[in-house]
Amino acid sequence: MLIAFQIKIQSQSNIDYSQPVESGFFFLNGTYIETPYNFEVNDRAIYINGLQLDNQLQYPQFDNRVFEDPGIPMDLSKNLTVFAIDTIRTTEGGIWILRRLRYFIQNYPREESYIKCINFLKDLPFIQSAENHKDYIGIVELKDFHGNSRYIDLNPIEIGPLPTLEELRQGLERSKNRLIDRLLKGDCKFYFTNNGEMSISQIKAAKILPSVLEVLENDRINIDEKKEKLEKYGLVQKSNIRNQILIDNFIYNNQLHLRLDELRNNIKDEFGEELLEIKEIKSSKKKQ
Repeated sequence: MLIAFQIKIQSQSNIDYSQPVESGFFFLNGTYIETPYNFEVNDRAIYINGLQLDNQLQYPQFDNRVFEDPGIPMDLSKNLTVFAIDTIRTTEGGIWILRRLRYFIQNYPREESYIKCINFLKDLPFIQSAENHKDYIGIVELKDFHGNSRYIDLNPIEIGPLPTLEELRQGLERSKNRLIDRLLKGDCKFYFTNNGEMSISQIKAAKILPSVLEVLENDRINIDEKKEKLEKYGLVQKSNIRNQILIDNFIYNNQLHLRLDELRNNIKDEFGEELLEIKEIKSSKKKQ
């Protein structure tokens, strides 16, 4: 199997983004995707080898402009916490409290809208206090009756016209091309559906992936031990949900091992074995 060795960064000016990609390593939700990588944009989503990366973008996009006061729901209780702010929805599906704050911010002068927002928050039955942050203008700290707190940003946001379908497609094309650029550099990309992504350079991948694979493929150690070891190798923090996704969905893949072995041999031949030495990163967990 011939594998491109791409320590040096390629020129981006003459890339044909429609061609299959043979370099780099791509993991989708913890599962290694075999090369060649074929990317496409279809149905308002990005696909790799026919697999959808994220949910389809909504079209038309949700309109963040609020022209009418959403009012106040009747079922608010003092027993709710500040985290209920994200769960109480309008009939259109928006977050009710944020929609009402946005209504004040978008339809009243700056000082008046700020006062209306503060008074509205203070009047919520489950909010014990709403106070200005001592260091940041426009940031308010909310506290409930259960000892919880969270911050709300009341600074005005510039809202332009909603993107057209073609503008959404162009944005997805740019995102797709950025993924291809990283793979053409030989990077290793971990992509998590609707949960972000992370990249490591080709050299770092060659250093740590053998140890990472050894951990993931070892059935004799439990999940917590695997999380601890992955964090020590600097891949992802133990508490991060991506860590669990990677452990749950990883499957042994022979092509992955063959390509990784060839990459490491190429690096050894050109730069020496010292470049592949790794040092475990100390865990963020404090000693008792």
